[in-house]
Amino acid sequence: MTTINYKFLFGLLLVVVCAGIGIYASWSNVRNARGPREKAYVRRNCIIVFVSVTISLALMYFLPSPYRFLVLIPYLVFVPMYIHRSVTRRQLIRVLDERDRAGEENPPG
Repeated sequence: MTTINYKFLFGLLLVVVCAGIGIYASWSNVRNARGPREKAYVRRNCIIVFVSVTISLALMYFLPSPYRFLVLIPYLVFVPMYIHRSVTRRQLIRVLDERDRAGEENPPG
């Protein structure tokens, strides 16, 4: 008789739901970006975040028990720093794009 592994099914469901939320958030961020430079930057950030989260989850799943928790240290240190850096850079790109558009509308001379 086979038994159903509910922990595995719950974990799989949780991964699918989180991936769906991440895909929706990425789509929403790209859609709300204003210019082509900002859209490219947001796409690149979304790819970097998806790859880093996937690598972290894989390492936490495959590493033995005392070492898997060490994966959280760089993740919890570098992710807030990366978020702050990317938000600041996105605001800078937005300001530069607005400045470029204003310069095109009002040419000197």
